[in-house]
Amino acid sequence: MRPLFSIPRWAAIAALPAVLVVAFLGGWVADAWANSGEVGRNVSVAGDTVGGLGDDDLREHIEAIAVRFAQTPILVLTPEDEIELGAGRLGVTVDVEATIANAKAAGSMSNPITWFKSLTGRRGADVVLTWDEATARQGLAGLDVVRTEPTEGNLDGSSGQLVFMPGTPGQQIDFEGVVASIPEAVQQGGSPIVVEASWKALAPRLQVSDFGDIIDEAARVIDSGAALTVNDYVANLPADTAASWYSSDFDDDGVPRLVVDAEKAAADIEALLIAGGVGGNSEAVYTVVDSELSVTATEDARICCGDNAVEALLTALADENRDPTIPIPIPVRVATPDEALAEAAELGIVELVGEFTTEHACCQDRVHNIQLFADFMTGTIIQPGETISLNEVVGRRTRERGFRAGGFISNGVIVSDIGGGVSQYATTIFNAAFFAGLEFPEYQAHSIYIGRYPYGREATISFPRPDLKIYNPTPYGVLIWSTYTDTSITVQLFSTKHLEADQTDQSTVFSGVCRIVNTERTRTYDDGRVVVDSVRARYRPEGQLCDGSPSDPNATTTTEQETTTTVGEETTTTTAAGDTTTTVAAETTTTTTTIADTTTTTTTAAETTTTTAGG
Repeated sequence: MRPLFSIPRWAAIAALPAVLVVAFLGGWVADAWANSGEVGRNVSVAGDTVGGLGDDDLREHIEAIAVRFAQTPILVLTPEDEIELGAGRLGVTVDVEATIANAKAAGSMSNPITWFKSLTGRRGADVVLTWDEATARQGLAGLDVVRTEPTEGNLDGSSGQLVFMPGTPGQQIDFEGVVASIPEAVQQGGSPIVVEASWKALAPRLQVSDFGDIIDEAARVIDSGAALTVNDYVANLPADTAASWYSSDFDDDGVPRLVVDAEKAAADIEALLIAGGVGGNSEAVYTVVDSELSVTATEDARICCGDNAVEALLTALADENRDPTIPIPIPVRVATPDEALAEAAELGIVELVGEFTTEHACCQDRVHNIQLFADFMTGTIIQPGETISLNEVVGRRTRERGFRAGGFISNGVIVSDIGGGVSQYATTIFNAAFFAGLEFPEYQAHSIYIGRYPYGREATISFPRPDLKIYNPTPYGVLIWSTYTDTSITVQLFSTKHLEADQTDQSTVFSGVCRIVNTERTRTYDDGRVVVDSVRARYRPEGQLCDGSPSDPNATTTTEQETTTTVGEETTTTTAAGDTTTTVAAETTTTTTTIADTTTTTTTAAETTTTTAGG
């Protein structure tokens, strides 16, 4: 059989490309038609394969990706901490519709080229993110931990002057900076996504101008200088006292309001008008007979102040029609003897806790001074935690107050001066306090040792210095009671006995011709505590300084010149913290002479050589 026709070899070879093209295009058309409505093959979104998915399945898949992404951590780094938040809370979410469109576009077979590529490799579709600024702000604002509230200002009169104390700024995360940084941080990616944050100051809400009304209200009282009266006794209200009653706080709406310390105001008014009490003796009266203590209070009295004293004062001062020349009457109250006795009982003044006696010659002017000084001191109560100054209690010794001239050591030699001799009382109470366990914030020993006083354990006094100060570190009051005979002075201290105090050691060292004596005391408390401290004395020979030179600048000498150094007396002062400081007058280098004899004479009778700086 013969073929109908034949194709030359060269023609067949020439037709092959056309056949292949037709086959390629046919495959594309057939595949595109078969997969119409589905994502093209080998397409992935966020690492998940979505190729071949229909519209519903694709949407479900992209929505699941969106849910997962909302939990993606974003770290907000503050200068002190880090806060982890979900991306969704900061407004960063997946745009589902746009991401679906991307997936379809990535798998498109709209032309044979993209169709062919789908056969040979994976195609990734980008996830489209969207950011909502309002959501970001809301997510940050709800974080209390990222904010320190400012402290508002307030009024404070505790210094005796009403002043405005400015508030202090708070700290808040710079929300604007965080919000502005979110898009860039998300674009940079990372796991986790990091946003840097800084603090910014959060200013107080109120300024001094917001306190103007209550400042004016307080000023009406502070600046009034009002005269107050009780039982015809009148006293003026000091501005610094009134100012100390005031401060401020805020009402429920945050508006400043004035606060009056009614307890302090009542106490201050009572202190101002205490001398106006009349009608009886309702105060506790202590009496000591033969070392036996008794306390009495016998009659009712009308004293300041009634419970409504503060209210009465403030109401009167708020009255714009008040006549400022008329004193404001302050309500009184009735004080009963039982009340006074109850207050006395709280002090714990119930028994003898310390006592000391020193002897002296009879019937001299210095003895009169000692006894007068003792009368001023008797009945004084040292409150718990209080320090008393003997000079403040007794005051300056003058002829007008009944004091006489007595022996007095000046520049190391004995002279006569008004009030001389009273240092014997200082030494006596010093020793009573020593054994009662009290302390001495300030004291000075005699510069010359006097034989009838305890060696190294004594004190002198003059006005205004040297002074003797006694501190009561106990929880009980201490009553000072003095008695005397023609030849002795005794000081007794009454309180509650809760310790034993003993002299447990003593040492002496020399500084030139002076002796420095350190006397140790041991206090053993009922609770087992043991406290050891010491007192100090510095003694020099009469008429000399520690280097042997004359202490009296008026002394005359007869021998050759030499250079000497003069050192003054020392005073021991103890601070509130318990540190002890010994103060010595400054050294001065002068040209003097070696002593051969002096024109200064002293009386060595016992009754006069016992005095220094007053006695």
